[in-house]
Amino acid sequence: TPAAGGGEEPLPTDEPPAEWQEEGVVEDPVSVAAAKSDSTAQGKLPWVIDVGMEGTGKKAERGAAWRRVWRGKTLPAIAAFKPDLILISAGFDAHAKDEIQGPVNLGVKEADYEWLTEQLCKIANTCCQGRIISVLEGGYRIQGGVVSAFGRSVASHLRVLFRENHEGWNAEQEHKELEQELRQRRLAKEAQEAARAAAMDAARQREQQMAILAAQQQAAAGGGGEGG
Repeated sequence: TPAAGGGEEPLPTDEPPAEWQEEGVVEDPVSVAAAKSDSTAQGKLPWVIDVGMEGTGKKAERGAAWRRVWRGKTLPAIAAFKPDLILISAGFDAHAKDEIQGPVNLGVKEADYEWLTEQLCKIANTCCQGRIISVLEGGYRIQGGVVSAFGRSVASHLRVLFRENHEGWNAEQEHKELEQELRQRRLAKEAQEAARAAAMDAARQREQQMAILAAQQQAAAGGGGEGG
């Protein structure tokens, strides 16, 4: 919708927010609304799920955050939509070694792509008799050919697609696993914060003790001068 200043006014969207606070996740309601307006889908919203990630935190932990976003928000929406066919635009440029991301690096590895493909296969088995079409979309770290980050990611993806798999999607089980992981993260974060607070408190006590000792030494030195 055009705004008075010639810019774009954000369109309304009924997309529900993420149910948990994940570091580095950003909302993009304008893109969601624009994609929704172009969609011919009918039925209960949301029709479009758009999650932006900034790639924050330790690089080794970003792949796990990427999985949590899929597990907590995107995959449940796909399963609830009950597709007749799943079409995958298979892009692999979120790989940790793909520099096309620029300053944003999501830290995704081949194992993460393999995991996501497995989840999509489970949803396909439950909703559409396993019907999936995957089309290669992107991935630019091709140095090394078949052993490049791109080559390994594609291989991981295809390995799952060609593997015999009849396991279905269990929304309740997936939710439990996500809740357990989030609980573990909360406990770990609380432990880190407690350790940091204890370290700061210990540092303050050392400073106070040093200040007291310095004052005592200064007083002793002053008293000794008067006695002489």
